[in-house]
Amino acid sequence: MPISRIKTDGINDSAVTLVKTDSLFVNTEISGTEGARMPNGTTAQRASAQSGDIRFNSTLTLMEYYDGVQWKSIDSPPTVSSISPTTVTTANTNITISGLNFQSGATVKFIGNDGTEYNSPSVTVNSNTEIVATTPASALTVANEPYDIQVTNISQLSGVLSDALDAGATPTWTTAAGNIGTIYEDQSISSLSITATDADGQSVAITSSDFSITGVTLNSDGTITGTPNVNDTYASGGVTHTFDGVASDGTNTATRTFNILRRWLDGSTSALAAPDAQSIRDLGITTSGMYYLKASGMGHPAQMYCEMSNYGGGWIYVMQRQCVGDNGLPGSWLTGKSGTPNHATSNFYGVTDTNGTNLSPDDIWNYFIGSSTAGKVYFREIQTSGGSYDESQMYTDASDNAIIDKSNWSKLFYGNHADGTTGVKVHFDNGAQTATGKQIETWSSANVLVTINNGAVDQNIYFCNGEDGGDANWMFGLMKGGTPYPGSANAANGGARGGITRWGIAAIKA
Repeated sequence: MPISRIKTDGINDSAVTLVKTDSLFVNTEISGTEGARMPNGTTAQRASAQSGDIRFNSTLTLMEYYDGVQWKSIDSPPTVSSISPTTVTTANTNITISGLNFQSGATVKFIGNDGTEYNSPSVTVNSNTEIVATTPASALTVANEPYDIQVTNISQLSGVLSDALDAGATPTWTTAAGNIGTIYEDQSISSLSITATDADGQSVAITSSDFSITGVTLNSDGTITGTPNVNDTYASGGVTHTFDGVASDGTNTATRTFNILRRWLDGSTSALAAPDAQSIRDLGITTSGMYYLKASGMGHPAQMYCEMSNYGGGWIYVMQRQCVGDNGLPGSWLTGKSGTPNHATSNFYGVTDTNGTNLSPDDIWNYFIGSSTAGKVYFREIQTSGGSYDESQMYTDASDNAIIDKSNWSKLFYGNHADGTTGVKVHFDNGAQTATGKQIETWSSANVLVTINNGAVDQNIYFCNGEDGGDANWMFGLMKGGTPYPGSANAANGGARGGITRWGIAAIKA
């Protein structure tokens, strides 16, 4: 039907009759540069909507359209880029939200990791790029962190920043930064750890991306366990291993730098007491001298003189005496203790540990070899008057393994025995010569422990006498150029040696 409208141009008014035709509403085009005005009204004024209707909602100040089910605003969603602060532990804390396209009337939600939504009780839109929202009146729970931040405009379009807000405190390290202790190569770690706590009572796991010591593990509870076996070159001052420990409550992390000093038990101090002299020699240490040793079963370390050159090194000096004439190393010294271990400066036998306990040569045998275990025996003779020489002997079996047990060890000092231990191999002067098939018996027997005479293995007698008297007590054989026969020896046995002075040294190793 015709539609009437009054057209006015400010000068002439006239009535215009418009006729509705179907073609007017097919692919209609509106030209111009100013715009086309759509219906304008409040939300309450929506009425008789049909799919495709479009209007300006003056309540929302947004264009909207009807999709056949509901009215939807035409808008760009907000974008949430960051928040400050990122951690809150109390209720009613203001959170500044930064982003784009925030609109007046926007709402804010805190969404826990289980999907629970917590509405902000107070939201202030300062601009289209900033909102200040308050956390709920009840503090956000730690168990439900981290929280997403959702901003929803009045168009119902929203933007989310995931895992943005933490409701717990950052873990606190209780272990100070820097060195946390010393570990020892090839020695099991007894007690070493780093620790951190969490103010919210959450469990804390400790990790490190750069902790790397072969044989050692940093566990999640902060304990450090294992046995270092890096097997690199010995360093007298040790090697420092630096790493970053990371304490995490699952969301928050705290990082701290620590270091561990790895050292070798080289016997240089009582704290670095080695299990025996051979282990020090195995480090490549070739200097003979005083070292701290602590065998299994010893209550405290003891400083002992260790020979690191002759016969492969690793020898423990247990007895030394300046022998004159027919003097020997007396058997009575095996169970006593006197003097300080040294090399050719004064008599001594046994040692005193760091707790003041005296250890006899027999005690040392028990600790470092074992009361029922065979060991290697090394004797050395250094003549200082009536001639000058330095010679030595070591006793093993034919395959260079230990053959002397504790009973043999004792009899070597007391002499006058008929033990009958056979198959003894004698090494002279650091292995320059050897003699095999020897045995432990009294010197008058035909095949006893050998003596070196004039560079040749030609004498089957013992060195000195066990208790300073008589040929019946001759013991281990060390001899060159006819010495050190006792002063009472006859010409057939090398002639009188009265007044000759020699250092007699006894050493052992497993």
